[in-house]
Amino acid sequence: MLGREPHHVVIMQPYFLPYRNYFGLIRRCDEFVFFDDVQFCRKWQQRNCVPDGRGGKEWLTVPVVSRRPLLQRICDVEMLPDSQWRRQMVRRIRKLYSRHPNFNEVFPSLIEILLAGHQRLVDLNIALLQWSAALMGLPEPRWHLSSEIHTTSRERNERLIEICSQLGATHYVCGTAAQVYLQTELFAQAGVEVIWHEEQYVPYPQLGNMKFDHFVSGLDLLMNNGSKSYEYLRPLV
Repeated sequence: MLGREPHHVVIMQPYFLPYRNYFGLIRRCDEFVFFDDVQFCRKWQQRNCVPDGRGGKEWLTVPVVSRRPLLQRICDVEMLPDSQWRRQMVRRIRKLYSRHPNFNEVFPSLIEILLAGHQRLVDLNIALLQWSAALMGLPEPRWHLSSEIHTTSRERNERLIEICSQLGATHYVCGTAAQVYLQTELFAQAGVEVIWHEEQYVPYPQLGNMKFDHFVSGLDLLMNNGSKSYEYLRPLV
């Protein structure tokens, strides 16, 4: 890597309105790859939680059409075609956040995306992620889909390295959960340094919560702070 300009790549599954640390990853990269051609899992890919204003949480869940889920890739997952769930989600978000300081800044463009009629879950998630990142004031990375990047290996580490190499990565930034499978020596052999992303952030003003909760959707950060959200994506030193 001597003499090369640092070039940071992140590869993440496209989550539904993810919590703050996901956007911390976006903040650190030059290239962001949505890992969309791997196994679909009924968890963060289709749901996330927000404070209910009473000290608890509520789940926001996107209903999907599940076809042989053990063989279903994220990019193949379609949402329930009935638009009723979209209208119900809009009503729930309005009820939960209508009194928040940045509701009028955030809500109109949010409902445009939710009601836009996307058929695939991945398209909705990516639209929401890019919208959230822009509203938070994050520098925009170059966005990619792993399903559109040709690779030859099916082994997890080797495939990630192939993607990094094709994008000219000097550094691969990933969460510490990947430590259970990531073989950093293989990345080093390919000239890519692994950076473990384990940042912590200061609490932000969180209306309606007696005790601050870090582990809620980034939507809560936006509703409370709007375009000032970027200030709360700076890690604690």
